[in-house]
This record gives sequence, C-alpha cells and structure tokens, in this order.
Amino acid sequence: ILPRKEVIQPHLPVRLPCYDFTPLTNHTFVVAEAAESNPDVKFLLTNTDPAVDLADYETLENVECVQVNLKQAGALAGVVAGLMTQSNSIGFIGGMKLPTTLTKYSAYLAAAQKVNPEAKGSYNFEAGFSDAAKGTQLTEQWVNSNNVDVMWGDASAVDNGSRKALEAAGG
Repeated sequence: ILPRKEVIQPHLPVRLPCYDFTPLTNHTFVVAEAAESNPDVKFLLTNTDPAVDLADYETLENVECVQVNLKQAGALAGVVAGLMTQSNSIGFIGGMKLPTTLTKYSAYLAAAQKVNPEAKGSYNFEAGFSDAAKGTQLTEQWVNSNNVDVMWGDASAVDNGSRKALEAAGG
C-alpha cells in the first residue's frame, strides 16, 4: 500500500503496485546505492547516458537508462503523479521560470490529466534552487489549501524541503 503523500524523488522511490520500476530523473549520484540496496526493484533513469554518467559502476543490472527530451521527462513524472494521487491534486516546484521548466510542468500536468482527468495542478516557478525551507513552505501551503498529495520538483535543494513537508503531512 502506498502512503497517502509521496514525492517523486530518488530519496523516496516510488513503488507502484502495477508497475515494476522506479522512475528517476537524472540523479546518477544516488542510483548505484539505491540499485544495489534494492536488487529486486528496477530503476528507470532518464536523461542519462550510461556510458558517461554511470561509467564508474561495474554493473547495475536493475537500472535502465533512456535519454528523453524534457517533455518526455515531464510526461513520465505526470503519469506516475496521475496514478498516485488520491486527492486529484498534484504539485510542481521549479527553480526558475525558464522555458525548460515550463515545458516540464506542462507535460507533467497534461500526462497526469491524461491518466486521471480529475487531476489539478499547483505550481511555482520562482522557488530558486538552494532554500529547502522554501520548498517546505510552498508544499505545506498546497497541502493545507489544495490537498496536494503528490509533488514533482525541478528545484534541487528546494525539492528536499518539499519532500519533508509531504512526509510530515502523512507520507
């Protein structure tokens, strides 16, 4: 059974009951440890060239790598969010309002709504990249006002604050 509140982060692998993979988006620094610690879980690492990004590791048989564009990365996260949300309310934190961030969010929300037409999105594109407290603050606000129960972040350390807020809210 999945906890009610989740964050799509490599620090908290998403385990879907009907899928046998854990999606990660370019967090190669944690993949080897997570894959070695969870040999029965398959990991999907996006935007990664294994010959370059995983060259230091001898074998990671439970890791699959694909290079996708930003729209595809957003869509992958959106499908997972749309399937996971129980409140039909998902969130996205971006570090800056950049074309790449807007592309990711647009695809994230569209894909979530494709698998769950009731899904609604909350977003912030001005969170910065270094203040975890900002992620905590935004996520707490969305949990309390919009009942957000799934988040995806594109804001580095800010994502960690978001994860902590969801964990505190019951995840």
